[in-house]
Amino acid sequence: MGKIKNLIKKVYFFLVQYVYLFPGGKRRKKKPCLEPFIVPDGAVELNVRIAPVYKNKCGIVTIISDDGVYKTAKALKALANKFSLPITVAGTVKNVAPHMKFWKELNDDPYIELVNHSYNHIRMEEGTHISSDMTALKHEIYHSQVFFEKITKRKTIAYVCPENQMCRLGYQVLKESGYLGVAQGSRGYNDLEILSDTANNPGSWFNLKRMGICDKSEQSPNVMRQSWVDKARENNKWLIEMWHNVSDDITKGYQTITTAEASEHLAYLKSCENDLWIAKFTEVIKYLAERQSCVAKAYWLDGHVICYVDPKNLELDIFTQDLSLLVDLSNVNNKCPEKMIEVKPGQIQRVKL
Repeated sequence: MGKIKNLIKKVYFFLVQYVYLFPGGKRRKKKPCLEPFIVPDGAVELNVRIAPVYKNKCGIVTIISDDGVYKTAKALKALANKFSLPITVAGTVKNVAPHMKFWKELNDDPYIELVNHSYNHIRMEEGTHISSDMTALKHEIYHSQVFFEKITKRKTIAYVCPENQMCRLGYQVLKESGYLGVAQGSRGYNDLEILSDTANNPGSWFNLKRMGICDKSEQSPNVMRQSWVDKARENNKWLIEMWHNVSDDITKGYQTITTAEASEHLAYLKSCENDLWIAKFTEVIKYLAERQSCVAKAYWLDGHVICYVDPKNLELDIFTQDLSLLVDLSNVNNKCPEKMIEVKPGQIQRVKL
């Protein structure tokens, strides 16, 4: 009986290691399940565009707390729920694995998401020992991906580079494993039209820029952080804030801010919520990627607006973020010249006016 169990384990390991994890055995893509759309007889086509930002807001702010330290994660969960604001935690397997029960329970928390920050937090920039070791890179990127997908029960498409950098072979592994957005450490704001995955270009999909919560400035820390938010709103940008530890004892942990500091900044973000989309890392990746790929159509028929979003080649089991469509009704309805309607890729939405 023991021999049979060992054989089953070996077969399972082979399938996971070589069919599921490595480039030669990519996961089979699910065929999109499209809602059939036929233009109704007599329908009038309307002008429609996809808003640059969800809900047609001015800009985007995403908070990513690196490392996945348990005590900080508990503090972030409490803060996120207190202010009803989303926070992304980029965890390493070595930090997350000892507290599996806690992280699995976070799947039901609407304000916290967990994304991949590698297996062991090893430096992976060009010139390091791991930068030429494909097996080690696959362990840090592929194996950790499988771990986080089991916890979150969803495809992992976001990656946060340990020590904010990545080597050339690492980018290859990231791309082959299906990651769509990768945050590094170049300082600045991201455009709403993200460039292709040219990793050498800060602000591209595989080199998204961030601002560090403990960066130095001539301004006070609080004023500096608020100025980031203001610039994202005024200049229509995507601000990604890089946090680390939150604790009342700032002598513990790396780049620690106090709970009071975190609360003050979150309160300011909350006051800007009407103008800014405060969103999780994965949500923003999906929205911006969908907007760049999808084609929206809108029609008027018998007092109804009928909208459809053609997903093109997007996988509908991954791209589930609502798109905000701005439909021009000026030619058919003087009382409501423009209507914002939310539609997921591949779906039809009918709205009665």
